[in-house]
Amino acid sequence: MKLRICTLLALLALVGRAGAQTRPERYATLPAVSPDGRWIAYVRDFSQDSSELHVVGVDGAGDRVLRSGGPGGVPGWADRGRRVTMALSSRDSSTLWSMGPDGADTRVLAARQGHALSLSNDGKRVAWSVGDWQRSRLMVSDVDGRRARALTDSTAGWFNIAWSPDDRRLAVSHLDSTGAMQVWVMEVASGHAEPLTGFAASEGRPQWPTWSPDGKRVAVQSGHYDREHPEKNEADVWIVEVASHHAAKLGTRTGVWMDETPAWSPDGKRIVFQSTRTGRFEIWSAKVDGTDARQVK
Repeated sequence: MKLRICTLLALLALVGRAGAQTRPERYATLPAVSPDGRWIAYVRDFSQDSSELHVVGVDGAGDRVLRSGGPGGVPGWADRGRRVTMALSSRDSSTLWSMGPDGADTRVLAARQGHALSLSNDGKRVAWSVGDWQRSRLMVSDVDGRRARALTDSTAGWFNIAWSPDDRRLAVSHLDSTGAMQVWVMEVASGHAEPLTGFAASEGRPQWPTWSPDGKRVAVQSGHYDREHPEKNEADVWIVEVASHHAAKLGTRTGVWMDETPAWSPDGKRIVFQSTRTGRFEIWSAKVDGTDARQVK
């Protein structure tokens, strides 16, 4: 009996390790391209509570660590690329940090009760979401907290907030009461919002929008995810025309992998994204038609 118990425990341990291995290693994720197109900020996760913020050249050279320890966040750029930002969210609050290109001179730019804190391109305003995954209110204010106002009620979920290049509009993931998810575009001044995507369920749930430098296109990710069988997860990057709403995939996927979290190059000719094409999350880059795909990190 003792031998059987030991054998069973060993088998359970093996199954546990096999299950853990089905989730891709988050080696390099959440890319953000600098305004001059020379650098990519990204996050490497070791566990839920341990990560590193990196900066690497668009050619994969010059990788350096700016911040280590603590949970990961969403990187970005501020002050015309002279500073790197990191948006960190806890259970009910968000903090936006800023640091120099060497990781020094760390400052808190903004802190809010809520989630998905996003800095405008001119660095003067922030948008964020107050509430939970399914019911939240989209907010906007000056960076210092003045002139805070709600853009929406809390009948839907709002997250993945992206400012347009002219800071007049927001592209944001919208989850309605039926569980349907699309990307919407909202006027910051009036709060008027309309759906940008109208993806069928067969194309997945579009989210994580990011604007092209000319403001005419929005890149999104859309995929199918299975929590019980993450090895079956698959996702694509799409390019959506803002005026016509025409959507096209970033190339043709030839395997079961995830292309996610798109970011544009400053000239609008390439998309940088996280991908599991090799089995773990890494940073990749491709032309907007999906050709010339290459691993950066």
